[in-house]
This record gives sequence, C-alpha cells and structure tokens, in this order.
Amino acid sequence: MNDKRKIILISILVAITLILVISIVSIVKSNKQEELPIVRENTTKRENTVKENISIVDEPAENENLPELKNKGEIAKTRSVYTDANGAKAVVPEGYGVVTDAGTIADGLVISDVAEDDLDNTKQGNQFVWIPVELPSVDFSKYTNEDDINERLSELIQSKQYPMAMKMADGNYKGILYRFESVNENTEIRVSFISYTNGNSEREPANLQDNASLVENWTSEQYQKDYNALVNRVKNDKGFWIARYETSVDETGKAQAKKNQNVTTGISWYKMYNCEKTLQNGKTTSNMIWGSQWDQAMIWLRGVRNYNTKDRQYYIVNSSNMGNYLNTEIKEERANRIETVKKEWGGCKI
Repeated sequence: MNDKRKIILISILVAITLILVISIVSIVKSNKQEELPIVRENTTKRENTVKENISIVDEPAENENLPELKNKGEIAKTRSVYTDANGAKAVVPEGYGVVTDAGTIADGLVISDVAEDDLDNTKQGNQFVWIPVELPSVDFSKYTNEDDINERLSELIQSKQYPMAMKMADGNYKGILYRFESVNENTEIRVSFISYTNGNSEREPANLQDNASLVENWTSEQYQKDYNALVNRVKNDKGFWIARYETSVDETGKAQAKKNQNVTTGISWYKMYNCEKTLQNGKTTSNMIWGSQWDQAMIWLRGVRNYNTKDRQYYIVNSSNMGNYLNTEIKEERANRIETVKKEWGGCKI
C-alpha cells in the first residue's frame, strides 16, 4: 500500500475545551425494585411480547429503502448505503460522497461534500469520518431505581456491550458515559461506565439549561429533542459521522471541517452549539458532538497504540506528542498500519 493509501481518516474532537468534564459519582444505595429484563432497542419491529408481566415494544425503524452508492468520488443525491471491500456498510448523507482513495470502514471511512475529493483534502471539501455504533440504545423505561439501572449497565459492560444511550421512564434518552484505563501491564483497555444518578450534572442533555440570554430561542426541552433525534438516527444507521478536522468558520461565519484552517476557540458551549448547526448541505444538517458520541468514538479507537510513548500506551489514555495544532495531524496504528489521523474536540457531526 502506497503512502497516500496509508493516510487515514478519523477525526474526533481535540481542540476546544468545551465538552464535558467527566467525574465519577458514587451510587446511592436504596431499596431495589423487582428485577426487570434488559430491553435492547432495535430497528426491527416485532409483535408485542410479555415477559415477567412486562410489555416490551420495539420501536419501528424508519424502514428506508436506501439506494446503493457504488462509486467513490460521486456525490449522493439522497441518503445512500455504501458497502466497503469487507462488506461493512455505512449510510452516506445526501450531498456527500466517499473520497476517491478511501479505505475500509475498519480503517476509518471518509466522506466529503465536494466530488472527487481525497484524503489529502485537495478539493477542500468538508470531511467526516464514520463511527460505527454496535448498540445505539437500551430501553430502561421500566426502571425508576438508580441502583437497578446501574446494575443493568454493569451487566452489559461485563459482556463487552457499550450502549450509547438509554431510554428513560419519561420516554426521553440520556447519554451513557464511559471511562477508560490501561490494565494487565498495558495489554488491554478496561472500559467502565460512569454511574447513573438522577442528579448527574455531567450527563448531556440532562445538564443543559435554558440559556436565552446566551443563545436565543434555545431551551433545555429543545436540547432534549435534538438528542432524542440523534439517538433515533444512530439507531437506524448503526453509526454516525464525525468531523475529520477541528471546527473553523469561513468568511461568512459558517462552520466548516477542512484541512489547514484556523480553528474556532474562545466561544461558549451554547454558542458553539449554534455555530455547528450552520454547516448544512441540502437536507443534511450538522450538530455539536454529544459526550456520549465522543465516548463511542473512544470505544471504536480503544485498540490504537501511541508509539510516541515509552511503553506504547493506548492512544485514548495517553495521546502525548500526537497532536499538531496547525493541521491537527497525528500518527496512529490501526489494523497493523501506520496512518495519519485527524482529530477534533468539540466539533460537529452529521
């Protein structure tokens, strides 16, 4: 594989100090309610079932009959499905196309909103990377006790399943947050979850408030609606797209994700949230990345090593000497290749 093919692909937020500060909260012990089965939210509809006197209804999929996008460099006229050389699939949004020299989804699939763009971003299109999500959400709507929710989450994590969100009793979704540590003499990454509490101020969108004085017309209810819509989209697509480059703005103030641009800094989370929404292409819109999406990107990257550290530590626990704030270029190993990866913190997704 030539050097150009070794250039990858993934961009995941690195610059703006706007996204959540994760803290560990202790579980408040209380009396447990009757144990209920975990319900995985699926995109396949089935007949209502009754188990242990609990009615379980899977939400239906959007049931889209999406066309195939077969040619790299071609812009999709509508939401389309791209299948890589390994048979893995990604849903490409309207107005975007897979770059001409893209690798596989396992390497990090890159799209651009400019036809015939490439991994070097020579056409200066806005570029995004596909983040697969194996288990977008779980249905905890029958649980009201914090201990029971945490116990169910623990069971999932022990079986190496890492949901992005959970449906609560009020029908809304809350993000599931994780922490990562290197264990067994730096031979593997341990993934654990941040314990759920009703008052957890770190968990988006629950910690967002009405800020009309900062951002006109935005309320905590609207943030919740945005998050619900995001979860439903990820449930349907089994993944999401994340900006390959740090957020910058063009001469009109519109957000962009392009190489070698001056990144946006010194702006509040709420104003950045509005800024990210200005990156649009037809029916395709963008949003600020949520904390639970960030953690899903980290889960996807958890096997990557940092060769700039003495003990080749895992990248997600020690990214020392991997950043380059001029063009956000870093080195990483993935799938036994040395590749170039673009990272972003506090950026957008589509």
